[in-house]
Amino acid sequence: MERHCTAILNAAPAQAGLTTMLRQATWLVVNEVEAEQLGACPVRDIPDAVTAATMLCVGSQRVVLTLGARGAVIVNDDGPLHVPALAVDVVDTTAAGDAFVGALGATLQRGASDRDAVHAAVVAGSLACTRTGALPSLPTAADVLARRT
Repeated sequence: MERHCTAILNAAPAQAGLTTMLRQATWLVVNEVEAEQLGACPVRDIPDAVTAATMLCVGSQRVVLTLGARGAVIVNDDGPLHVPALAVDVVDTTAAGDAFVGALGATLQRGASDRDAVHAAVVAGSLACTRTGALPSLPTAADVLARRT
C-alpha cells in the first residue's frame, strides 16, 4: 500500500549518501554551507541563495535555504521567495534551526500554504535566538502567531 505524507529532510549536517533521501523528501531544508556541500553554488547573497535552492530542487519538491539573520529562501512550484528574518537582539543561536524546522512542520500540519509555513518558521527561528539555551529558547505557537501579525 502506498502512503502519501509530507517528509521534511533537514540535511544538517549534509553528508555523502543523501541522494536517495533527497529524492524522497517533500521538503529539503539546508543552510548555506549544507547547500554547497550538496552540490549547489556558494551562497553570498539572496540571488545566490535562490540559485542554490533551485539547483537542489527535484521535481515537485520544496527547498528552503536558511540564511541566519537574513531569513530564508523557499523555492517551490510558485517560484522563489525570500522571507526576511525578524529584527531581534540575538542572545544565542542554539536551537534556531530546530525551531525553524519544527515550526515549518507544525504549520504545514495545520494546513497552511508553503509560503505561510516558511514565514512561521522564520519567525520561530528568529525568536529562538532571543533566549539562551535549546529547549528554553523554543517559542510557542502563540509566540510565533503574535509576531506574525
